Amino acid sequence: MGRGAQAIVAVSLLFLAAASAYAFDKGDVRMLGSLTIDAAQGDRITLPGGISGVDDVSGGQGMGIRAGLEFANNEEKTFFTQFFAGYKGSHGPLGHFGEFVESAALAPIDTGRYAELTRWTVDLLEQYRFSGNFRFGIGATYHFGLKLTCTETKVGACASIGSASPDNAFGGVTQISYAEGAFEIGVRYTRIDYKLGGQRYDANTFGLFIVLGTHLPR
Repeated sequence: MGRGAQAIVAVSLLFLAAASAYAFDKGDVRMLGSLTIDAAQGDRITLPGGISGVDDVSGGQGMGIRAGLEFANNEEKTFFTQFFAGYKGSHGPLGHFGEFVESAALAPIDTGRYAELTRWTVDLLEQYRFSGNFRFGIGATYHFGLKLTCTETKVGACASIGSASPDNAFGGVTQISYAEGAFEIGVRYTRIDYKLGGQRYDANTFGLFIVLGTHLPR
């Protein structure tokens, strides 16, 4: 992580600490649960030993689940800080549907296997409420524990295919949402690159997200 990114992280953590102290004092903290759906964008990453265009996966596509907290920053409740920790996968129970749609459109050869990219995520966002219940948010995201693996749909199909672990990555998030009571829905753009074997891959993506929240008791 470069010095600029380190500075952003440090400032973000300081802001999170200040926001949480204020919100806990006022009893205005919400526990959040979230589902994210990101479109197939950016570059595709090929499995080691795999065939490009067949044994690859989008760096940005996938579905994720997150849990977190929201802190109101002022009495007027026009500023909010949100913190999330979650998991995102391109296949399996979280992302297989998106890849299925893409595969059906491309009509690829059935190799009996597919590439899967998983990672853990941490998001820190600052939101401004404008025009009633609409919100604009901007913040940072950190992806770690990335794993690129081969998953078999036919026994032995992954025998000659390797796995890989892209480097941890730091990026940014911008979003617009509508929040009403315990419910929030919106669209977001994630700007992030992954690095594997010295090569950088564009993992930028547009996506949708849904958040449900409940206030913590004082």
